[in-house]
Amino acid sequence: IEKRPANSYAIHPIVGILQPTDQSARLRDGIVEMLRSYSGVDSAGDGTVPRVSATPVELSDQGREIYAPDQHGALQNGTGPLTQLIGLLSARPTSNFRGGLSGFGLQVDELFAADEPVSAVVTSDDSASAVNAVVEDVVTGRAVLESRVEADGDGAYRMEWPPPPPGDYRLTVSATDPDSDRLPVHSLFIVASTEDGLR
Repeated sequence: IEKRPANSYAIHPIVGILQPTDQSARLRDGIVEMLRSYSGVDSAGDGTVPRVSATPVELSDQGREIYAPDQHGALQNGTGPLTQLIGLLSARPTSNFRGGLSGFGLQVDELFAADEPVSAVVTSDDSASAVNAVVEDVVTGRAVLESRVEADGDGAYRMEWPPPPPGDYRLTVSATDPDSDRLPVHSLFIVASTEDGLR
């Protein structure tokens, strides 16, 4: 295992994948033709940087990459990479930083009976401001339930809605402040029909 100097820092390349990306070129009749493959293999990338070029050669095969299926100019905004960054930073108890990103913890059942209210509990490391909670129908994408929720005395956000029609739903909780650093959290749940029952 590589041992870094005490004053060094860890490097985790953010690597874009799955985007059509030029990876090599060939000269044909005096014209350079760009190819979306190298030696016949398409490894894709972020639309600008090929996947194989996104990791410094000295870090190859060390498994430090953070992957995101997004374009080069959007990698720094993706929820996935930012969430991974939070995990990496918070895993180092000696780190001392301010103004970092934060998120929400979400507790919601995966299955509700047809006549059962839908309830959820959200926690956050910053409960000073309200949150938006939106329940969308997965099939139509239409919002069927919405709430602006303030934290209770325990610093948790508790929400409850009347039973929606049977179906598949997605709950999204996000900060009310569009400039907030708190990342949204999502969860899927099912409302069973009366015929289905709960077994």
